[in-house]
Amino acid sequence: MIKLKDLIIESIDSDEVAGVVYIVNKESFLCLKRSDKEQEWSIPKGHIHVDEEPIDGAIRELSEETQLILPNKLELFKSYKNFHLFVCHGEKELHPRLNHEHVDWKYQSINHYPDNFDSKHGKYIKELISGI
Repeated sequence: MIKLKDLIIESIDSDEVAGVVYIVNKESFLCLKRSDKEQEWSIPKGHIHVDEEPIDGAIRELSEETQLILPNKLELFKSYKNFHLFVCHGEKELHPRLNHEHVDWKYQSINHYPDNFDSKHGKYIKELISGI
């Protein structure tokens, strides 16, 4: 008898991370609050699988964490050492359905950042947003 677990192919995470900044009308961007002990605010992001292109990892992470389908194409803002940052511009707020990794979400003004904002990748996200 074949068991379901024998059919599932596990993906292996690389050390690279991809994230998506969804910006609405050049006024606000989507933030997610992590469910871990730090409960930092950030953007949808996560590890890219081995043999996965950064844009595919960004789309997969966005989908897993929010179940959103973005209205426009993702554009690469910049690739840093192990972090690939993509941006998507939209005209309306989309309402995510969060997975277990997050406890809250909001649209944050591009002129302000939430308290406890992404200690690891926040400087890169701020660089993108400051250019809007």
